[in-house]
Amino acid sequence: MIKRSNGFNWGSGVVSCAYWRGSLLRDVLLGAGVPEHLPESHRFWTNFSGADDPNERRYETCISFQYGMDPRKDVIAAQFMNDEPLPPDHGHPVRVIISGYISGRWATHMLAADMKTNESKCPSTAVKPGSIVSTVSPKPQFAMVISSGVGYIGI
Repeated sequence: MIKRSNGFNWGSGVVSCAYWRGSLLRDVLLGAGVPEHLPESHRFWTNFSGADDPNERRYETCISFQYGMDPRKDVIAAQFMNDEPLPPDHGHPVRVIISGYISGRWATHMLAADMKTNESKCPSTAVKPGSIVSTVSPKPQFAMVISSGVGYIGI
């Protein structure tokens, strides 16, 4: 038996419309001294850590380094939502917006972003101590057919 985790039952999805504003993740990483190109001998990941609940394990997720560094992919470190400072319910102080990716990759309450040679191993669903869980690792989910889009990037 697999115990269900707490969370939303959104069925086939959810729709939202917000105007996000911030810096391209690429520009943030370059400004922090991360080189534009890393050795091709390994696959690199940009791992994000958020402080969603300080009493629980940090939420972690990742995207490929190449995806985050591609200026055409519109990966944004958002600090504003609808021209207002990002509210706590939506990830204050920084939320990662990844156009075309499932929202589970959109880390909120950002504490850190770092480069690794392996994917984040944070569980895809909450697992409470004592729960019985499947030992089969599901395939990581990244892109969706139509999840989000960027219509305008401005200063």
